[in-house]
Amino acid sequence: MLGKLVHVAAVALAFVALPATAQNSVNVNINTGGGGVGRWAAIDLFSQPNFRGQRVRLTTSVSDLRWYGFGDRTESFRAHGRWRLCSQTNFRGHCTSVRGNRSSLGATAGGRVRSARFLGN
Repeated sequence: MLGKLVHVAAVALAFVALPATAQNSVNVNINTGGGGVGRWAAIDLFSQPNFRGQRVRLTTSVSDLRWYGFGDRTESFRAHGRWRLCSQTNFRGHCTSVRGNRSSLGATAGGRVRSARFLGN
């Protein structure tokens, strides 16, 4: 747990230390290790429609995207494999199973992603 907190703090500090013009190009890869979901499993979450803005790549299920500064910010995604995106932490709330690319989550779901679970290839 302490290792995860140190990692989160380092990511947050790195993001804050960037000039405003560079913050949209920050890439954060989240792989909590020891329980990866497979070679081809990944989902890229983007903070803006059309795969733009800050990108976070998940290679494992994440129960609370807020730990990584990305809760309620997803506007588009590129998924490799099947994933379940949920509006609440711990894979609760409104959940949608997705695969492939979606350039805009629209007004109904845009930004309301707080957890993501890998379902399989």
